[in-house]
Amino acid sequence: MMMGTMIGAGEMAKACMHAKQALNDPDNAMFSPDFYRRKIETAKVYFDYVLPQVNSYTTRILEGADAILSIDPYEI
Repeated sequence: MMMGTMIGAGEMAKACMHAKQALNDPDNAMFSPDFYRRKIETAKVYFDYVLPQVNSYTTRILEGADAILSIDPYEI
């Protein structure tokens, strides 16, 4: 989950960068300015609400190992 969230953040950053370039050069843009503005807003939502979940994944990885390591693999 952590890797997928981080890859998603990278893709959102690229989309946001392309959207800003398209807004700065509307003659070469493929879509309407509204489309690009919505792309930027979507990226902001992702960065504000989805990306911070990485912190909880990190905590689970660093602090949750005891519960997993206490299981005898032969009893599973």
